Amino acid sequence: MDNLSTKISLKDLTKICRICLTQKTPESLHYLFDNNLNIMIMNVTNIKVEQGEKLPSFLCNECNYQLNIAFTFKEKCIKSEYQLKSFSFPLLDTEFTLDEIDSKKNESNKTDNGTIKDEVEINDCDDDKEITNEDDDDENVNIITNECKICKISFNSKKGLKLHTSNHKKQLQCTVCEKEFHSSKSLKVHLQSHTDYKPYTCKVCNKSFNKQTSLAKHSRIHGGEKKQLCVSCGKRFFEHADLLVHMRSHTGEKPIICCVCGKRFADPHSLKTHNKIHTGERNYECKVCGKRFAHSFVLKIHVRIHTGEKPYVCSVCGSAYATSSYLKIHTRTHTQERPYKCESCPKAFVSRCGLLAHNMTHTGEKKFQCSMCGKRVARAADLATHMRSHTGEKPYCCDKCPKRYHTSSNLSAHRKTHLGIRDHVCSICGAAFVSSRTLKSHTRTHTGEKPYVCAYCGKRYTQSGQLAAHRKTHTNQVVTLTNSQNIS
Repeated sequence: MDNLSTKISLKDLTKICRICLTQKTPESLHYLFDNNLNIMIMNVTNIKVEQGEKLPSFLCNECNYQLNIAFTFKEKCIKSEYQLKSFSFPLLDTEFTLDEIDSKKNESNKTDNGTIKDEVEINDCDDDKEITNEDDDDENVNIITNECKICKISFNSKKGLKLHTSNHKKQLQCTVCEKEFHSSKSLKVHLQSHTDYKPYTCKVCNKSFNKQTSLAKHSRIHGGEKKQLCVSCGKRFFEHADLLVHMRSHTGEKPIICCVCGKRFADPHSLKTHNKIHTGERNYECKVCGKRFAHSFVLKIHVRIHTGEKPYVCSVCGSAYATSSYLKIHTRTHTQERPYKCESCPKAFVSRCGLLAHNMTHTGEKKFQCSMCGKRVARAADLATHMRSHTGEKPYCCDKCPKRYHTSSNLSAHRKTHLGIRDHVCSICGAAFVSSRTLKSHTRTHTGEKPYVCAYCGKRYTQSGQLAAHRKTHTNQVVTLTNSQNIS
């Protein structure tokens, strides 16, 4: 190894990349013992990097990127070797099986009398040569050029020219856009550009795929044993590669790095999904409203806005939702599970979105203001809900009775009255209520808390409805006061 042209002092070690030995800015360096980078280096190179060594302990962005490529390549090699040896590798994405390919190969090698020609024909090109000078002493031999008359491409043999010419005679056409191609390989690559082209259909659930390998992988969901076991949590997988990626959820390892922003991921698929943020790629378009999306699953969820489809139904109260995540959040209202806890106060919430909105009450940030009454709220969704108090809009209708509500949460609470569900119980008197909001309001009758204050007279109330009713008594006073000010 070449000696460094300059000596590196100890104070400069925090600015040196361990691999390329070049000085970098602190922003472009990654600590080797974060995200298991030292383990990845050991895995790829067998070089053991330990803490406490008087050597550079950082990796630059460029070397980190190369390390990820090497690590991913090694994992790919291990996966393919494992699949080959266990006979579990999927079928090749081709029109022929391996047996069919062998039979076609034998047919092409048959001679006129039906025998099989040798794989390598030493004198195959003799017919394609012509000696221009018959003098045995002349060592210059000119080979006649076999040129295609259509595209002017030259070949070394008549056989190559003949095979090429057949591509001009027979054009392959895309069934979607009618574009023509010379080879089946080019046509296959092109067909994948049509997002709606999915010729491979599952016989069990009718789900379609654009690749045969994707269908083969999907088919294992309907049958087959998950042999790959996670020893940490007991979860099983069909593919060894999927198990390796899952294990990172336990170790916290995120070896895949975005070259644009430096964000790290556990698997290449997550990085591919993330990259669309930088490229602005939105290939999936809604046929109803024209809105475009980066992912097919997001488009599928969006379409339900137009169709009204809500396939996820709560088994407790019958409320239906467009996505499984919405149902999961709703279910927590029944189980009283509140996993998102505020770091500033004891409050906890059923969703991350609810916690983020609550955090703004501590910061005092309220970006959105009502144009009618001047009230400020933290989220755009809260402003849209508030505006209904001015317009009187009640878009949420009960399917059991004519009642309508401003918000979906109020409708969900109302539905429980039809089902007889009262799962919010007062810890003081045992009274049960359909919603946490009603229970909270009831609890104030025990504590004597009156958080709602009249801005005109200072009178306090336990419920917002009581304050609203009280404000009406001041209406005439406000009108009289306004008129007297105008006269003066």
